[in-house]
Amino acid sequence: PPRDSATLFFDGQRVILFGGWNGQSALDDVWAWDGQAWESLEPSARPPATARATAVYDPVRRRTLLVGGFDSLG
Repeated sequence: PPRDSATLFFDGQRVILFGGWNGQSALDDVWAWDGQAWESLEPSARPPATARATAVYDPVRRRTLLVGGFDSLG
C-alpha cells in the first residue's frame, strides 16, 4: 500500500524496505528491490509494525539492526 516513514537499507545484494505508515497505522511488511522488481518477503522473524525507524545492515555479522520508530499507538 502507499506509505511514508518506512525504512530502507542495502543488504549487500538488494534494497530492503520495512514498515512505514499508511495514514492510519504502522506497517510490518518487508519488500526487496533487486534493481528491476519488488518482491514481498516473509522472513521467519520480524519486528512489530513500525514507522520512522532506522535500519542498517551489518555485513560482518550478517544481521540487520533496527532502531527507534513508533507503532500505531505512538
